[in-house]
Amino acid sequence: MAGSDCGFSTFSGYPTVFPDIAWRKLESMVEGARRASIKLWAKTAA
Repeated sequence: MAGSDCGFSTFSGYPTVFPDIAWRKLESMVEGARRASIKLWAKTAA
């Protein structure tokens, strides 16, 4: 299961994550959800 609240290691004293990287992660999560929905609904519709 993907989550938007992990994987960036943003703690005090550490460099921040570039916004482009965060947006790419969110885009990947959207694409994964799209693909999973297609497979899920294709099986239930059959």
